[in-house]
Amino acid sequence: MTPADRTLQLLGEALIQLANAPSALHTITVTETLTLSTTWNRARLYDVKPETRLTADDVAQIFGMTRAALYKRLKREAIPHRKCRDKSLSFLAGDLRRWYEAGEQVITPVIDYGAAVRRIK
Repeated sequence: MTPADRTLQLLGEALIQLANAPSALHTITVTETLTLSTTWNRARLYDVKPETRLTADDVAQIFGMTRAALYKRLKREAIPHRKCRDKSLSFLAGDLRRWYEAGEQVITPVIDYGAAVRRIK
């Protein structure tokens, strides 16, 4: 059961207790504390739907930088983002995935076998 499902279950149980309460001043005690994860990393970026909207704080956390560093990179690079009416920035997970993958470089070491053969002779 996911933390979100457990939270819904606990809320449902609390509502049932409240509905069955003999008076309106009934006290409900919840003995379990749940913490929903709000941390982002690159792996989690690939776990969410492509249309998931992220804030500047989320994106900065994904790429391991401060929000100020992210804003500086936005001026230099074409990081896909949207500017909302309230002037806040919004990022789509799918756009960030494609942008990140386009910037990857596959590094394969080049081995010069000819030079090694010449030294052996």
